Amino acid sequence: MEDHEKLGLFVARVEELANYRLLKRGFKAHLTLHVQSMTSWMIAENMVDEEDLRSFLLHFRKFFANKELVFVNHIFNICMKELQSDTLKDGLKEARRQWSEALKLGPFELRLRDETWTPEYITDLLINGYYFHDDPDKRKALNSIPAPAIPLTRHVFRDHLIVALNYVHYVRNVIVAATREKQFSWS
Repeated sequence: MEDHEKLGLFVARVEELANYRLLKRGFKAHLTLHVQSMTSWMIAENMVDEEDLRSFLLHFRKFFANKELVFVNHIFNICMKELQSDTLKDGLKEARRQWSEALKLGPFELRLRDETWTPEYITDLLINGYYFHDDPDKRKALNSIPAPAIPLTRHVFRDHLIVALNYVHYVRNVIVAATREKQFSWS
């Protein structure tokens, strides 16, 4: 498949995301910490339909699987190689920098048993230990999460998905703009 065809496929796959019920219903990562006193507190999270989330993830994970044609890092590299606009390239570089930061730091730092659980790590655990695979080590790590931290872990995961979705959409928007403005080397 030619590079311009891969970009077209990427754009089409991103646009398909809008059809998922999870996004149609307004996918949000919202967490409330209600503190009455030092010993009385409660965490409330917005819940999402697990089947909607699983259905969305089945499609969405293609953007982050390095063997897929629509792997966002591969698409990014094609854009950097073929774009003629330095402005668009600079925007992509900044988006990738922000994405790289988001892999390490989410909405807050989550430390469990003196280990920092990054958004990337939490996402890997949930994808490979719960949603799509049954990696025993990842499942064990998930099962070791103390009960009060479970909603925090889910919040970091959902927030990370939203950041990833924004990154994928940004790359799509650059491709669409560059195509319209004939800013690719093959235009």
